[in-house]
Amino acid sequence: MFYKNKVAYTLLPYLLIISLITCCIEMDIVVPSFPAMAKYFATTEDKIQWTLGLNFLGFFVSTLFYGPLSESFGRRRVMVWGGVLFTLSGIGCALANSLPILILFRFLPNF
Repeated sequence: MFYKNKVAYTLLPYLLIISLITCCIEMDIVVPSFPAMAKYFATTEDKIQWTLGLNFLGFFVSTLFYGPLSESFGRRRVMVWGGVLFTLSGIGCALANSLPILILFRFLPNF
């Protein structure tokens, strides 16, 4: 039993670092697609930039909630539910047919 806990505590920092990297690297992945997204949604790039801005706003606001939730329910449970929400939001982004829906699904994975 002690060995499993030791491995879990050893791997936890790496899991957290990978989680943070995925949040930070998305700017490099999403920004080059802005012109194509603007053309697809028939809007301007200024409005497309809201997808990235509100995504980061959700990320920063959600940190106020994830800490207390982790204390109440445990880190593992919060990470699992966060991963499920992130996956469902990603599917919602892929299926979005309007800009407001895309913005909503970009904001949600952070909560």
